[in-house]
Amino acid sequence: MYVPEQFRPADLAAEGRILIGENPFATLITAEAGGVAPHVDHVPLLLDADAGVLYGHFSRKNPHAGALERAGRTLAVFHGPHAYISPRWYAAYDVPTWNYAAAHVQGTVQMIDDERSLVALLGKLAAHFERPLGGLAGPLIPEDLRDVGAIAGAIRGFALSDLTITVKLKANQNRSLEDRRGAREGLEKTRDPQSLRMAALMERLEKI
Repeated sequence: MYVPEQFRPADLAAEGRILIGENPFATLITAEAGGVAPHVDHVPLLLDADAGVLYGHFSRKNPHAGALERAGRTLAVFHGPHAYISPRWYAAYDVPTWNYAAAHVQGTVQMIDDERSLVALLGKLAAHFERPLGGLAGPLIPEDLRDVGAIAGAIRGFALSDLTITVKLKANQNRSLEDRRGAREGLEKTRDPQSLRMAALMERLEKI
């Protein structure tokens, strides 16, 4: 990903954690040897920031799982807020552009296939994503899936370690303060959810 210096965050690790945490639904891209088309899928990934590991899983029927194992390394793309920026919002009229935030994370693959580890993985994912909803009201594994091996027969888990993270925060940093303020206020007036998220990011970056 091309990242001009003005769009490169000063604290890469912190901004990466924020972007991944707020936008966990990633695009996973795995290229195998031999010139075949890369595998591309969309999966929720959970970052253990302390361990520097991303966790996720696939349906066992998904050929991408086998590609992960064979390739040994993969790329996860996390998309943050993004919005069209009208030149009408600038103090000095200019061309339109698009503001956005994205993180590219490359990692070494370790497959997770045994039943106990898969149940633990599902528990970790469910506990995290259920937290804003108040937590699980019932058991993690339904009664009809409690037979030994049922989970391992349905999914393959994976952990990505040795992470290399690239973050791009394109938020009009190359413009004047007056232009940045005008763009942010223009986004806020649209009341569009994505535009409001971008406006909030622009405001936060101004305060760093």
